[in-house]
This record gives sequence, C-alpha cells and structure tokens, in this order.
Amino acid sequence: MTWRVLIVDDDEADRGAARRALGASGLDLDVVEATEAQAALRLIKAGGIDCVLSDYQLPGLDGLELVRQIRLLPDAPPVVALTGSGDESLAVKLMQAGAVDYISKPSLSAERLGRSLRHAWALRAAEQLARAAEVQRNDALARMRRLVEAAPQIHAAHTTDELLEVVARTAQELFAAERIDVVVWEGGALRHATVGAQARDFLPLAEQVSTLRQRGPLQAESPVVGVPLPRYRGALLVWRAREVVSAVDEMLLDQLAHNAVVAIDSARTLRQAEVAAQTRDDIMAIVSHDLRGPLAAIRAGVELLGELPPGARESAEVLGSIQRSVTHMQRLIDRQLQAATIEAGSFRISTRPQPLARVLDEALTIAHPLAEQAGVELRVGDRADVTLEIDRDRLLEVLSNLLGNALKFTPRGGVVTVALQADDQAAHLTVQDSGPGIAPALREQVFERYWKADAGGRRGTGLGLYIARGIVRAHGGDIWVGSQPGAGSTFTVRLPRA
Repeated sequence: MTWRVLIVDDDEADRGAARRALGASGLDLDVVEATEAQAALRLIKAGGIDCVLSDYQLPGLDGLELVRQIRLLPDAPPVVALTGSGDESLAVKLMQAGAVDYISKPSLSAERLGRSLRHAWALRAAEQLARAAEVQRNDALARMRRLVEAAPQIHAAHTTDELLEVVARTAQELFAAERIDVVVWEGGALRHATVGAQARDFLPLAEQVSTLRQRGPLQAESPVVGVPLPRYRGALLVWRAREVVSAVDEMLLDQLAHNAVVAIDSARTLRQAEVAAQTRDDIMAIVSHDLRGPLAAIRAGVELLGELPPGARESAEVLGSIQRSVTHMQRLIDRQLQAATIEAGSFRISTRPQPLARVLDEALTIAHPLAEQAGVELRVGDRADVTLEIDRDRLLEVLSNLLGNALKFTPRGGVVTVALQADDQAAHLTVQDSGPGIAPALREQVFERYWKADAGGRRGTGLGLYIARGIVRAHGGDIWVGSQPGAGSTFTVRLPRA
C-alpha cells in the first residue's frame, strides 16, 4: 500500500533532506510538499494525506499552531514534528498539541524516520478503530433508545393489524431495510403488515415463514434475516438490511419480536377480559329481560295450581305450560353459554363420517310443521350424495336455525328452497327464501352476536347465526349470505371434504 506523506518546510534544503530520508526508509511512499501552513491545511482538507512531516519554524502560522489546527480536522492525519534543535520543552508542547512524534533535524535518518512513520500510522489506525467503535456504539444506543420508545406504541395499538404496522415501521427505522414483513396467524386468519419495497424478486412470504419455523433464524448471507413468532405461527422478516448482520442487529431483532409477541398476548388477554365482561353483561340482560316472561308464566302457573282442587282436569294443562316455560329458559341459557364458548375460542366438535343428506332430511322433518303453520312452501332442490366428517348434532342445529329464519322472514304464500351440492373440494348447503331480503350494509352484521332483525314482532336472542358461523368454522368451513332488498336471501354453508 502506498502512503501519501506531506512535507511542510519553507527551507528547500531541509525538504530535500526529508525527501532523501523518506526515500531510503524502505516504505512505499508518495511525497508532496508545502512551504507554509495555510497551503498545508488546504492539501490536508482536500483529502488523501496519510501523514504530515512539519517543521516548527514556518512563516505565518508556526508548527505548533499548525499541529493544533490539523488535530481539529475530521479524520486528521498524524503529524511528526521536525525542529532545528533538540529542545525538550518544545517537544513537550508539540506532543501536547497533538503531534505523534518529535525528531530534531540533526538526528534525522531513514531508520529513525521510518520508525516514526510506522508508529504514526499505527496510532492513526487505532484512532480510526476507536472512532468507528464510537460511531457503532452511538448508533447502537440510538437504535436501542428507539426500540424502547416504540414499546409503548406497540402496546397501545388497538388492533392486531395496527400493532403489526407499528412493529413493521419500527423495524424499518432500526434496520433501514428494503422491506419489512410481519406475519402472524390469529383466530384462524392471516395478519400481515409490510413496509418498504414490493419488488418481485422477494421470495414468497409463506416460504420464508416456513423456513424460519423449521430451521430457526435465517443467516446473514440470505437476502432476508428474521426471527419466528412461534406462538402465532408467524415471523418478523427484514429484507436486505445490511451486508453484515451484527450482534446488535440480532439483539434488536429478537427484542422487537419479543415485544410484538408480548403485546399480542396482552391484547388477547384484554380482549378476553372484555369478552368476559360483555358476556356477564349479556347474561344479566337475559336474566333481567328475556327470562322475565318465562319466569312470570311459571309463577302464574304455580299460583294457579295452588288454587285448583287436587286432581282437577286443568292441572295437566297448567303443568304443560310450566314445562314449556322451563324448556324455553333452558334454551336461552344454553345458547348464551354456547356463544360464550365460541367467543372464547374453546368451542369443540365431535366428528365422524356421515351422509350429509341424512342431516338435511332431519332438518326438513323438523321444519315441515313450522312451514305449514307459516303458510310457506318448503322445496328441496339438488340433493347430492356426499359423506363428510361432521358433527351431526351441531350441523343439524345450523340447518334448523337457517330454515327457522327463512320461514320466519318469508311471508305467507312464499317459498323456501333447500339444496345440497358437492364438488371435488367441498359440499355446499343453501337455504333460499323469498322474503324481504337484507340490505348490503347489514349482510356482515347478521353473523354478529345479539344482532336482531324485525320479523313481524317475532324476535330471538340474536345468537343463532353467530353460533351457526362458529359451528361451521369449527368444521373448517364458512358461511355467508347473498341478498338484495325485496329479492329474498340465500344463505350458503361450505364444508370442505378434507
């Protein structure tokens, strides 16, 4: 490697002596010269100077002031001071100002000068390493500070999607990456936030997440580094952040991923607490409102039984009324408990292979008397022969609810049509009515808890479709409604074959 050395001396003979000593030192050098301090400063500021040999006696600024000004420059080259005498007090002043060595001109030699230059360059290399370490330290502290500042923002997010966005933006700030992906599975749905480029050459997200889950964190030679979020089958991926992934990068990435998981856990716990509180309030509402009617009927029946003589013919009729009220109360309470189980994510089904058409026939048998009473024609369309892994009782509950709703909202003289179709992927059950239909803005709301529609004064608990959706999703399927106001509604249940 060639080192560039600047000689600063107004005496031509002394510059020549310095040049000859440098030439005989055995070092690979490129020598430039200046005759006064200001010219030397201009050359140094222009860059490329690796070491300065400066005389003390200079016109204008002396060598002592030149050393001071050089040391103020960024990435200042080392200075070796040259003087015409061996004054030790002057040597001390020059060294205190920042010179790395001091040589008197009478003792100048190739060996002495070569040793001094090697020492100067070793000191400069050490200074550069120290400055680089300081820069890295300050950078690490700033990034750690940003991570700490981001923690409250992550935990303050109101939704998982918002939380992932905050995590992705924080990762972008920490790693200056081309792209950030944060992916989790929650409640059976994929949640994903991306910040940065959308280039086509990025590997498929599912492949990256799968690799992380199987092998652990991706390595620096990969275009992406990341850490898995195991509890949520996800990952935090950082694309093309740096050529070298440092220990600080790994620590920040691990801590950010940990913060994300803790925040998701906290949000889930909070939602569960909110659900529990809502369930409590709902049950209180049921107790105070929906159960009031059956309880009043039971009380009236008991009082009437007390007034009737033993063996009276009316007693059986009163007891029947009490039994119906008790059954209605039990049904209300069971639906509340079932909805709470679905909301808590602990709903379970017990499946075995069964012909789906048989369950449909049972539901139709139950619905026929209701259809006759409502004056509605009940038709059966396609009836595919398909056997699936199902929970018979639960699906019968779904079909009974859909048929009951269709009959409830279809006017007298209308038609309700039921069909079962199947393909290689899934079976589809449809219940179509000729009722008033559902406004577009309300189609998703019908599957929410406690949503009720007016059916000519007949109102339920508002849990039927919510429970139906929970049952269908527990089978790995889905349920949706297609409808136009005035044109009836069609509810479709899709159940996968496998």
